[in-house]
Amino acid sequence: MQSETVEIAQIRLRPGVTEEDFLAAFQRIVDGFVRQQPGFLKCELLKKDNGQFLDLVHWAARSDAVNALERSSKNDACLAYFRLLEADETDSNSGVEYLANVTPKPAKRPVSWR
Repeated sequence: MQSETVEIAQIRLRPGVTEEDFLAAFQRIVDGFVRQQPGFLKCELLKKDNGQFLDLVHWAARSDAVNALERSSKNDACLAYFRLLEADETDSNSGVEYLANVTPKPAKRPVSWR
């Protein structure tokens, strides 16, 4: 059984890209692409003190995350979003990590009948 995976992307904006434009493009890809992908659980966008961002996407399994990233390369909204970001042009996965979520699930409490 595969464990829940958190995809972490460290994001730097290209020079001249405004935060407002970035946030609008981010919302478009989340609403129009990411949420429709198999295995998607939730996503969070965090802003670091240095102005960079961290995109955390929770997936049911690592394979869901990897497959979604592959499909994103064929989606016009995703491609427009990617053009706003600084990236290593030689590595489409630059800045992306996949981490297994190993947080223990809470123990189920027995139901008390009174």
